[in-house]
Amino acid sequence: AEATPSGKLATDPATGAGPAAGLCRNFILKGSCHLGDTCRYRHTESEVEASARKQLCDVCVHHLAGGCRWELCQRRHPEEPEAEEMRQLAGLVPCVFGRTCRTVNCLYTHPAGHAPIGVAAATLDAMRTGM
Repeated sequence: AEATPSGKLATDPATGAGPAAGLCRNFILKGSCHLGDTCRYRHTESEVEASARKQLCDVCVHHLAGGCRWELCQRRHPEEPEAEEMRQLAGLVPCVFGRTCRTVNCLYTHPAGHAPIGVAAATLDAMRTGM
């Protein structure tokens, strides 16, 4: 196994365990993780991931995925063909929710074996749970 910059050993990405399994949600959202070196997720992004995330920082991904519901949304709502370019960039960025993602039509990358739910599945799920 290969050592990470912090000295932790990276595990095989195919196993779905260890730092190679995905990005740490806390680290991405907050810039730090209270678990430090004991965290099983990565605290670094590849240059491609970081570049794509930076280009998307002011873009409304809900708009890109099919519709923003927030009337006072402060993020950009690009028109085509820029919107399609932004969708492609989003596909390069790991979803911070990973396997637990429940975002309808999530544009981000998910671990193998997990697909984001579509509108039809979300509607059915909401009907089942009464939401």
